[in-house]
Amino acid sequence: AAARRKGASASVDEALKAGAPSELHYLAGYFAVCALSRLECLLGDYSGAVDAVSMIDLADEAEPFSRVLTCRLNLFYHCGCARLLMRKPRDAAQTFAAALAHVARLDKAGALLTLPGGDQAKKMQDRMLALLAISLVLAPAMRRSIDETTLSMLAEKYQDKHSAMERGDVNTFDEMLNFACPKFVVPSVPDYATPINESANQLKLQARIFREDMERQKHVSSIRSFLKLYTSIGL
Repeated sequence: AAARRKGASASVDEALKAGAPSELHYLAGYFAVCALSRLECLLGDYSGAVDAVSMIDLADEAEPFSRVLTCRLNLFYHCGCARLLMRKPRDAAQTFAAALAHVARLDKAGALLTLPGGDQAKKMQDRMLALLAISLVLAPAMRRSIDETTLSMLAEKYQDKHSAMERGDVNTFDEMLNFACPKFVVPSVPDYATPINESANQLKLQARIFREDMERQKHVSSIRSFLKLYTSIGL
């Protein structure tokens, strides 16, 4: 913890040298960038969500986000979701796995529910596990880089649904996406005379686009198994 605080203060010192008037200005801007990434994801601008935090090293425990559990979880959740919907399942799986491993460590040490926002971490954990299951169906090779604890949680929670998605069941993709994705928002002014939930419509639109992509890729797993077979056959 002392090393992490030392590293965090070093990054703050670097920012102050770069022109921030004070540490407060730096931290306000830093966490505003994290919030901007979340907003861009909710608006459906996934590349904007990832670009907003491009200067933050998500693997660096000395970054200020590591000191606030809710910030860490929201940052990883929305960045991972944006990467998944940008058709970058490998990056998404890596992002979700890092956040889930951290939550598992806190839970094992009994510190999860004692931290602010710890009660919401369990709900976020279930959503990230669902999105991780989708990511691993699209990028199965990433399974080798994920720790056993996370894989055990995934098997315990979503083994049946993960198997269904591997078989190409697009309805299961829909179900998992509708459960795990954030509630997207529409930036335009709503028509108050029409009782329509535009946010729900936005989620259905994102799910439909993703479903169409899954329809095109549902035979990829069969092709992959044939390729593995062919590589094991001698000339």
